[in-house]
Amino acid sequence: VCVRSRKHTGDSPFICDVCNRSYRTGTALKRHKVIHTGEKPFTCSTCRKAFKTKHNLQAHQVVHLAEKPHKCIECGRSFRYAIGLQCHQSVHTGEHPYKCTVCGKAFTSRRSFRTHQAVHRGKVFTCETCGAGFTLQQNLRRHSRIHTGEKPFSCRVCGKRFMQDNKLKAHMLLHGAKKMFMCDQCGKTFLYNCQLKKHQEVAHSEEKVFRRRAHERGSRRVIYRRDKTTVDVTPFSCSICHKGFDTAGSLKRHELIHKADMQYTLWQGG
Repeated sequence: VCVRSRKHTGDSPFICDVCNRSYRTGTALKRHKVIHTGEKPFTCSTCRKAFKTKHNLQAHQVVHLAEKPHKCIECGRSFRYAIGLQCHQSVHTGEHPYKCTVCGKAFTSRRSFRTHQAVHRGKVFTCETCGAGFTLQQNLRRHSRIHTGEKPFSCRVCGKRFMQDNKLKAHMLLHGAKKMFMCDQCGKTFLYNCQLKKHQEVAHSEEKVFRRRAHERGSRRVIYRRDKTTVDVTPFSCSICHKGFDTAGSLKRHELIHKADMQYTLWQGG
């Protein structure tokens, strides 16, 4: 069997019948075939221009986002959305419908109002499009993609694109990505560190209270990972070698050693 055949029947089973190039998924192969057929199945709903890939269409549509079709008859200023024009028109009428409940200051537009509110919340980075406020500039950049349609995070397996990196990580589970963050209390795994922290707050908060109180009473010494206190109490014991552990997670990781040894022994015997 030739090397090319092994490759095609392994990781890349989808083969182009024109150039023999192989792909991991049927979707990737279909996207590639457009090169040979010249087909442009993705059409812009605004100007009807056609594109070979969805990504190229999305990149093109940013051009239309820059257009501002809604024009004020008083001053000629143009806006991208009708709601933007409505908010602007209060400048000419003299209305100040948006009032701050903190300091009482009034504003003619919702955007100016939201920009002002961010000051009270300590959010110094504001969106020029909608006035949303953020404490960090990187959060503002992430938010701005909602308006621009930018999707900088691309899946290396199927090419699908995402606005946020956490959406890409969630998508990667479909391709067999592993959950990397493990709870040292119970061994449960999570895709994101924030999910792990939330789990520990909810699932193990009562256990933490019990351990702290026991430590304060001096009835027994309990392990604290922060200060590496010597362990006198090891409530989790291995059923095979009887070694003691302070947490279920530590015991679970230890038991994997025995499991691997058993699998190796069975393999040797087979």
